[in-house]
Amino acid sequence: MVPESEVEEAPAHLSLDEAAGLPLCGLTAYRAVFTKGNVKAGDNVLITGIGGGVALAALSFCVAVGANVWVTSGSPEKLEAAKKLGARGGVSYKKAGWEKELKAMLPLPAERSWLDVVVDGAGDDVCGELGLDQS
Repeated sequence: MVPESEVEEAPAHLSLDEAAGLPLCGLTAYRAVFTKGNVKAGDNVLITGIGGGVALAALSFCVAVGANVWVTSGSPEKLEAAKKLGARGGVSYKKAGWEKELKAMLPLPAERSWLDVVVDGAGDDVCGELGLDQS
């Protein structure tokens, strides 16, 4: 049995299925960012598909620890919204040459011109397109 102090009431405007998705979304993002990605302050992180719930939660976690975050989306509105939430920049994956545009946004070579972590919910070959070592 779960102690009552460990239970939160579902928001009234959400169905039970929607409410159940909130912690799942947060946990998935947390694991991607911290358990798998070991993101910390100053890291350069790319989050693909910024319109989704997991991607938005991952953005929030990364910004909260002081990471530098870039995002991709097919929607200019979602890119702008992500910047308002703390992303340093974003590119449309629908544009030819998006990977070059993203690389140009990274800090100068004397600083940190590489990505430390890619949180990719789309399952594409982002690392290959960016020419990154996937080890």
